Amino acid sequence: WCCDSRYNETMVRLLVRDTAWAFAFWDVNDEERAQFRTGEPGSTFQGCFLRVMEDGGESSRSADHFDIPVDESDLQWYINLPQPDSRYRIDLCCRIGGKTRVLARSNVVQTPRGSLAEESSAMDPKTVELLALSGFGELDILPSEDRHPSRILSGAEVEE
Repeated sequence: WCCDSRYNETMVRLLVRDTAWAFAFWDVNDEERAQFRTGEPGSTFQGCFLRVMEDGGESSRSADHFDIPVDESDLQWYINLPQPDSRYRIDLCCRIGGKTRVLARSNVVQTPRGSLAEESSAMDPKTVELLALSGFGELDILPSEDRHPSRILSGAEVEE
């Protein structure tokens, strides 16, 4: 890992940018990095990655994630999150001798919905008036689909 923008602290943080994007930044302290680089005899360091998990809870199933390989010089990434109105967490992991080791776990974030929860006909008249005054109708926001094409699928879900 590189130089002046480091924290020398093993950590990963996640910030939501909008309905589909988040910003992650991380670091691994010098001592820990040296330990897994030298490692035990016969166990080679095979790189680091970010494991992005939908739902973000401690009980997130291993099937509900995707991995993003990161280089040792990487300290931050923008990450496309597949589902609005969902919770996400990121684990900073490394692979040593074929085994995955979690180095740090991020905070859990909630992505915004990206659309109104209900049709304007079902809203309070004052809310409809406020939306009209704000220029909301000119934003051309399309209604959300039931299923996002890049959504993380659990092991129980099957594509049709």
